[in-house]
Amino acid sequence: SIEYAGGAGFAVSPDGSLLATGSRDGTVTLWDVATRQRRGREITLDHDVRSVAFSPDGRLLVTSEGESGVATPMDTATSVHVWDLATRTPVDLPLDGHTTSVNAVAFSPGGEVLATGDNAGTVVLHDTRTGATVGPPLSAGSAVVTLALGGGDLLGVGTQRGDSLIFDVGSGAQLASLPGEGFLSSVAFSPDGLQIAV
Repeated sequence: SIEYAGGAGFAVSPDGSLLATGSRDGTVTLWDVATRQRRGREITLDHDVRSVAFSPDGRLLVTSEGESGVATPMDTATSVHVWDLATRTPVDLPLDGHTTSVNAVAFSPGGEVLATGDNAGTVVLHDTRTGATVGPPLSAGSAVVTLALGGGDLLGVGTQRGDSLIFDVGSGAQLASLPGEGFLSSVAFSPDGLQIAV
């Protein structure tokens, strides 16, 4: 087992060798899965870590920070950070589109798109080469707590009120709404993108 300060975000690298854990004290720690030991120095942020995600090629780590469910103004550049894993330094990728804390981040399977979701229920898609927004923002109707991008341009969104929404990334159309009760903690697509687990 690995013990850390507790937080909302953790992710496993694409090759399965690293675990990234985000904590309430604003740190992100990288762990060697085989040895259960810390690998390299921690990444330090200013607020609670809400979510972490590895890029599909394993070169980048994206973190979001802020306060879940709080509508305090916070712009995207403050809440979302992209890191070079080899150097643990920020990558200059200008991101915008949010006005409150970003709670969830996810890469598309090919790494071309980064999805970010916030306390206001807004999901923004970004081009990972330029940071530019891709299409109009999507509305989840409640604070976004988890995101998953699947094959075939599908986006799964889990909300604070418990709904699971599926959007078509290309058109922005909502394809399905799966009602739920209470806080939804995770959404994931199967590798073929044909099934979703919530």
